[in-house]
Amino acid sequence: MTAAQVTQPDEPKPVVVLPTLAEILAKTPVKFQPFVAQLGPGLLAIAGQGIGNVSTWILRVAQGDTMGAYKQVVEALPNDAFITQWDADDAKLDQDNAANAANIAAWKHAEAIVLEGLLGMASLLVAL
Repeated sequence: MTAAQVTQPDEPKPVVVLPTLAEILAKTPVKFQPFVAQLGPGLLAIAGQGIGNVSTWILRVAQGDTMGAYKQVVEALPNDAFITQWDADDAKLDQDNAANAANIAAWKHAEAIVLEGLLGMASLLVAL
């Protein structure tokens, strides 16, 4: 028998007992309890899925990918209607941001025209 054929007995995996949402809320400052009550089930679901998902979430937060981390929590929530509404709200915000960007660009163009006109008038006054 070669070394590659020798198998080791499976070692028992440690059992991780996650706290309940009620236990977490009991230790949470009052001002943060509504936030924890809303997103806590998602974080607990991510933790229950294994260390790989927790690592992914922590990495997203550490890299500043807050939307990705938040979406991972929201997707782990047991309420599909909430996710659908969140996606709809996100799409609406994207539309509003695009419209605002167009408005800002138009205002900047108008400012440039006004400033060019004022500069031309100032140049004429200096020439007199």
